[in-house]
Amino acid sequence: MGKLTKVHVTYELFNPPMEVLPFDELQGKIIVTNNGEKDLKLKEVFIDLYEIYDVDDYEGTTTIKNKLNSYFFNTMGIIHADETQEYPFNIGLPNWKIRKKKRIINWSIQLHFKQKTKLIASRGSIKKNATCILPVHGSTVPPSFGVIPQGKRKKAIKRRKKGLKL
Repeated sequence: MGKLTKVHVTYELFNPPMEVLPFDELQGKIIVTNNGEKDLKLKEVFIDLYEIYDVDDYEGTTTIKNKLNSYFFNTMGIIHADETQEYPFNIGLPNWKIRKKKRIINWSIQLHFKQKTKLIASRGSIKKNATCILPVHGSTVPPSFGVIPQGKRKKAIKRRKKGLKL
């Protein structure tokens, strides 16, 4: 097995909303830093959007990770030693279903910010720095920003599909 990468990823969201609904757009930047001593070829920079939840069955708890979408960005090719690169993004979120079955616990929608310089894509040494838990209705996991919303979800989704302001 090869050495772990010294390239780490973080993110910044611009004007994060208190609640995120399907079809919303998120703006921000991905920050990629090479903490190593060598220049590396930066093959990919991307965001994976996941629905993650635990299913409590008779044998224990199983974590399900369902990929909803991926967003890829053009890289600058090489990331030099001790260099930081920024990649702005404006992504549209797809629709998702709230999981409310008895055996499902810890349901959330998450963005995972990743880079690929070697054979395996990584987020860096501290995964929480490159993981954004979105504040979505029905989530049981504390979000990275905003609040877990309650209330008039269906009406808000219809308005956002039509492009109307709330």
